[in-house]
Amino acid sequence: MFCLGETKNKIWRKIIMLKTGFIACMIFTGNLILAKPVAEWDFTNLPADEVILEVESSDGAPALRQSEFDYGPFTIRSGNVTSLKFNSEQRSSLYGSSDGPYDFGDGEAFAVEVSVYPTEYAPTEQTARQIIMKRARSGNYHGWSLAIDTNGRLVFVIAAEGMPAKVLKSRESIPLNEWSEVAIARRADGGMELYLDGDLITEGNGLTGSLKNDSELFVGRHSGAENKAYFFDGQMKSIRISTGKYRISK
Repeated sequence: MFCLGETKNKIWRKIIMLKTGFIACMIFTGNLILAKPVAEWDFTNLPADEVILEVESSDGAPALRQSEFDYGPFTIRSGNVTSLKFNSEQRSSLYGSSDGPYDFGDGEAFAVEVSVYPTEYAPTEQTARQIIMKRARSGNYHGWSLAIDTNGRLVFVIAAEGMPAKVLKSRESIPLNEWSEVAIARRADGGMELYLDGDLITEGNGLTGSLKNDSELFVGRHSGAENKAYFFDGQMKSIRISTGKYRISK
């Protein structure tokens, strides 16, 4: 369960109902600002067996649309579990506007959470199947992205304009043909964090520079590469993007 909220120079107590039904109390002090959602898309309440052209955000952020570069339509699973299916052979993908609330500035902390069901890892060491990306289309691709490499490791990249990219790879692989909750976070000090199913699995040094760029937000594809090896293969249920310091409560 994710803990969201703010503090203002005093102790705040946030009551969190755990999955077990027990109640826990987490105490935060100082000027800590906890993650606040700024964009959230839910793919589980979509009509079954229809082609999706647009998915509205529940937080007022710009809608995600079927990519203009897409080579084929999305398919939606019918039945009790409904999700968007991404096909790397058809290069299925979504894109959002270039000026949404996911264009992060200098020293701005943020987190991105995605519920994913990958069916293929990247085919080569030089490629990575993109889950979500907000990076420039050329140059040093400044911005941020989350992908899966050929070994199934999560790859978190951030880059500021004119500076070398910082890359953080998970020490363990994300399983194929299973649902996983993955998350990336950048702290205000530039530190990078990777989460899998609520556990912090890898962290490292990053950068605090501005990640803003004029590229669209892409889901399931690379902002600049048409090679199908960069397209996500599998399913997604939801995406949530937040600003502020990321915290998970178990």
